[in-house]
Amino acid sequence: MRNYKLFFENLKLIQKKYEILKLNDDDFNIFSILRNEGDEVNLHSKFITELLSNKKYGKVFLKLFLEVNELDIENIIEYNATQEYYAGKMGRIDIVLEIETPSGKKIIAIENKIYAGDQNKQLERYFNCLKTKVNSKENVYIVYLTLDGTIPSKDSLGKLKEEDIYNKSYKNEIILWIEHCIKEVALNPNMREVLVQYKNLLEKLTNRGEENMVNELKEFILSDEKYLSTAFLIPDILLDIKSDLQYSFWKSLEKGMEELKEKYNFKLINNFDSINKSYSYENIKKYYRNSTNKKFYGLMYELKELEFGEKLYLRIEIESSIYWGFRVIDKDNNSNKNLNRKYIDQDLKELMFESTDYWLGLKYFYLNTNKLETINFNAFNENLYKLLLDENALEELVKFNIEKIREDLEILKNNKNIDMIPIKGSHILSTK
Repeated sequence: MRNYKLFFENLKLIQKKYEILKLNDDDFNIFSILRNEGDEVNLHSKFITELLSNKKYGKVFLKLFLEVNELDIENIIEYNATQEYYAGKMGRIDIVLEIETPSGKKIIAIENKIYAGDQNKQLERYFNCLKTKVNSKENVYIVYLTLDGTIPSKDSLGKLKEEDIYNKSYKNEIILWIEHCIKEVALNPNMREVLVQYKNLLEKLTNRGEENMVNELKEFILSDEKYLSTAFLIPDILLDIKSDLQYSFWKSLEKGMEELKEKYNFKLINNFDSINKSYSYENIKKYYRNSTNKKFYGLMYELKELEFGEKLYLRIEIESSIYWGFRVIDKDNNSNKNLNRKYIDQDLKELMFESTDYWLGLKYFYLNTNKLETINFNAFNENLYKLLLDENALEELVKFNIEKIREDLEILKNNKNIDMIPIKGSHILSTK
């Protein structure tokens, strides 16, 4: 009880400090005066389109927009930004960018969702409409833009997959974009002030104005494990703490894998494809904030080339728990090469690997030597919190699981009869 009292006394001090700072803020905001702050059509879509269409800065703003939102479009020849783009019976698209490049025309559709709900097959309809205007579906980019990065509903996606959509937020990408734009117009006071006012509005809508207080409170909770139980009372801060601790785990794991990487001549592969993504702080945040959108990510190492352009990989990945194993991927990036079970090897069975369509064999990471509890970052109980907060305990946890990987690799390497991959005389591994 004493710890809770101490915690909330500190919380009051932090809150009071930021209330004092707010007293000095200027509440005047031209956007709030002229428009409903959440008007996605007449304020936000219109303003974004106007920025991208600006005669003096438009192309610079566009390049910054593409960069921040990870839209891989370069060498822009010319472009056009349209608000309320008419797509016939498919409806009206909030914003459409038509971009000419040396390799052909690219189209970006921005579906702007502040408070409005999804419509039936809305994103699928837009995608089908726009792909008829370019050479291939790869030239169509659908951006689903919400306040906090909420994913589109399955009803809106239709036959599209989540990975077909660029899921972006005002809270992160758009505020960051506006900040970059402010730097570009630093010597233009009128334009700069407009952008600053818009950024302030977005921070208000997305609660970014409270971010400093949240970060300070998060650091306070993480400073001593006796405050951890209190974190469970504050969901937003709990999500940030989960993200920080999981990220620390992956960083420690990647560092710990360096020795094996050197010994077995592994090659670290970053963001192989949408199925085999690398871990990142952004992916971890999405993992916790989009509960229906569990993205598989982790660490991936190329082991060897096989026949017909296929390659063998060692991958460490997260769903709910952390697991590792072997995966074969062909030259067209197809990962389901174990679909017909043609690669299953007796050695993997004897080592207690599980087999799936996408994995030759996989095993779970465990919290301790008795192998009773996996490292489950979805459940993320208080015991896991405390373990990850302790740098020495985290290091031992990583060492323990990497040693299990090393033991299995040695058995597979030294087995003279191994025939996991159907190439005469080949072995799964080879040392330098």
